[in-house]
Amino acid sequence: MKVDLQSASTRSTPAIPLPLSDAQGVAVMVMWGKVWLTQEGDIEDHVLHAGDTKRVDRNGLTLMQALDEAAVSILRESETESPKRVASGDSQRTPPVPYY
Repeated sequence: MKVDLQSASTRSTPAIPLPLSDAQGVAVMVMWGKVWLTQEGDIEDHVLHAGDTKRVDRNGLTLMQALDEAAVSILRESETESPKRVASGDSQRTPPVPYY
């Protein structure tokens, strides 16, 4: 599955990692559930829980995978400048969808 980094939400299955290519600056926000995220060239893997946000800090391949049912929003850098607006649920924003 290819993710359009212009969209705000995505979904997939826990069995299949979701690739993000050259996504430096993009933030992965977990609305609910738990997600595993790893970046090419980063020796650490990250487990994100509901309410966590992780910014992709390098280009290359980034993989994320739901560890259980989860809703994930993928935000462009310009959308993460005002966390209060994101947290309060802007009506112009695409709502998160389940990431299975």
